[in-house]
Amino acid sequence: MQSDLGFALFGTPIGLKAKKFGFYENFRINYFDIDNTEIKVLPNSSLYRVNRFIQKGDFYITFFIYEFAKARNSEREGCFNGASIGFKNCFASSEIILSHLHELLAYANFGLQNNSRFKVEDFESIYIRRTFAQDLQKSLKKNPSKPITSGETVFFKLNESFSSKLNLIDSIFTEELNNYSDIYFSSSVKTEEYIRDKNKIPIKFINLDFKSLSEARRNFLNELHVQKNSLLSQIEQNQKTSRHLSEKITHSIKEIERLNGLVNDLKVNANNFDSIIKEGKKYEEEINILEQKCSTLKKSVEDKKEKEEELDLSLKSFQKKIKIMEGEFDTLVLLKDKMDLTLKNMETIISKKKSAFGL
Repeated sequence: MQSDLGFALFGTPIGLKAKKFGFYENFRINYFDIDNTEIKVLPNSSLYRVNRFIQKGDFYITFFIYEFAKARNSEREGCFNGASIGFKNCFASSEIILSHLHELLAYANFGLQNNSRFKVEDFESIYIRRTFAQDLQKSLKKNPSKPITSGETVFFKLNESFSSKLNLIDSIFTEELNNYSDIYFSSSVKTEEYIRDKNKIPIKFINLDFKSLSEARRNFLNELHVQKNSLLSQIEQNQKTSRHLSEKITHSIKEIERLNGLVNDLKVNANNFDSIIKEGKKYEEEINILEQKCSTLKKSVEDKKEKEEELDLSLKSFQKKIKIMEGEFDTLVLLKDKMDLTLKNMETIISKKKSAFGL
């Protein structure tokens, strides 16, 4: 957004909150507040304000609208919802200013129903249509930058309907703006009585002829009312879309948190990765040794089996030889017995021979 335009939403749900755009981003939040000791936003009433000042050679004029709203968790008076549009060295037509002020207020008031307590605590969550600033920018005109001759504050009491505010803003540009730095106006009798009791701000009455309003402005006000209802419907639809998106975002955040947990676990495991590799290499070496031992053992088993087979063959051959030897031994025994018998016979014969010869 260009620096010649600013707009803001603000209110007092719990302390003063504001959502600022354009050059308003550099303004302190208390610029949008009002002093309850001088003027107050009362129930069933609205309050308009125009402020103008010169800063570093630039002429600023700002427009405000305030509406009563109950504070949350409190019964104190003077709380409000509001909107503001500001111009630097330029301005827009009264129709544009009022229509855009009320559009901003509709955004700020979306969470309110029948002056109920605030439903919106964080103004950062309020949706504003994307083309709002572009539409304002197209309507800007150069400000003649009249000299400021007074810094007084004044309250104008209106006796006419909302439509008369159009003529009032026009008259402010042409007559009253140069005389006062801060101008308030409202049609509320109670607001007038409050200011009269405080006696801090002078009161002036503006008598505007309602019949003098042009037919074009009447049509504009009717169109503004239609646009307001359409805008509220659009805001409601945007809020539903926003809630749906919020649910999706919440689901996505949970999924991201789950993935982050997995990543963190992987990071923890990665820190031990070197030691895991070393342990793995150690186990790999041990496995290789075991495989070698198993291979050697397998070969030993095969060798053992081969030797057992050879031994078995040798044993069988030995057993066969033993049987042969046993047979031969039996034959030798028989031969020995025969020889013993023969010897014995021979000894008998010899003995007989000796006896025969007288030996």
